Amino acid sequence: MQLKAQNLGFSYSPGYWIFRHLQLQIESGQKIALLGPSGCGKSTLAKVLAQFYQPQEGQIYLNQNNLPAKGFCPVQYIGQNPEKMMNPRLKMAQVLQEAQQNKAQVWEDFAIPTEWLNRYPRELSGGELQRFAIARALAPGVQFVIADEITTMLDAISQAQIWQLLNKQIEDRHLGLLLITHDNNLAQRVCHESYSFFDLQKKE
Repeated sequence: MQLKAQNLGFSYSPGYWIFRHLQLQIESGQKIALLGPSGCGKSTLAKVLAQFYQPQEGQIYLNQNNLPAKGFCPVQYIGQNPEKMMNPRLKMAQVLQEAQQNKAQVWEDFAIPTEWLNRYPRELSGGELQRFAIARALAPGVQFVIADEITTMLDAISQAQIWQLLNKQIEDRHLGLLLITHDNNLAQRVCHESYSFFDLQKKE
């Protein structure tokens, strides 16, 4: 399986490009880190690849086919603020059910105690919520995961736990990973190779 961005361009306002002529390719089982300073456009690219936004230029292919325009996306995005990605009125069991992740094996895989399932997002810590965000993102049919600074706001112990859980799932399921970060040490620990965000863009 291959995820490929070809000549990708995106802008929030006409004439003000966040990136342009961008090229990126990830294979199943490959773990790539994308490095760059805050505000350079890494998160925007991540959301374009996961179809939160539509690019003004270029194409995104999954095995040489366009990503599905509607319905479930096989490229899933996980951000650093999981509380913003969840309906505050739903209990956590319902959050998992939205992604068809309602089996006891899922709770075990992501170290989710059953008592957390009856809580609302506001009743959990950032690290606890991030486990649910990862479990939801790794629903059946996912092929690629984009992890955008997912442990930046967490303490060192929670960071290690989250990456251990996510990395095991990625390796067991042979998924592709794009890690968005400004932390070179994390990139070296988690990924096979790293790229600068600016190096992905062709010069005009």
